[in-house]
Amino acid sequence: MEDGLEASGVPLIRGIPIHATRAGGIVGRHELMIVGDNDKICISHESFNRKAFAAGALRGIRFLRGKSGFFEMRDVLELDKVLLSCFERRRTAAVN
Repeated sequence: MEDGLEASGVPLIRGIPIHATRAGGIVGRHELMIVGDNDKICISHESFNRKAFAAGALRGIRFLRGKSGFFEMRDVLELDKVLLSCFERRRTAAVN
């Protein structure tokens, strides 16, 4: 996984372990753990079937129609726009 991230140009923070595990019968489970000396924070996601992956693939195909170049799912899902909108709402709420 780290090799793939390095090849994509994503900057890696050394010393942060990244693990990927595939097990039979598990459709999709992703977990992010931030572990300290005394506690940990876990964020997890589970897919119950492959429909979510198929929907994402179809959305990606529709996004690519008529385009050329290199894209990531963040482009397909417009994550930059979503995050900016979220930050704008928070900033507006903080001012008011």
